[in-house]
Amino acid sequence: MAAGVNCIERQGVEADDIIASYSTQYTAYGFDVLLISNDNDFLQLVHDGINEVAKLKTTEDA
Repeated sequence: MAAGVNCIERQGVEADDIIASYSTQYTAYGFDVLLISNDNDFLQLVHDGINEVAKLKTTEDA
């Protein structure tokens, strides 16, 4: 655990698939989830309980 943040790895599984799985599980337990990413693939995860996908600005966007 670095800086108080748990890191999750699964052999042969991409990070976005892990994030999708965990966000779906947490909303099923009644938690709200906030995803912050430049990856537009996360837009498909937005539904009740996943409140927002925020796009980060890069130096190219500024």
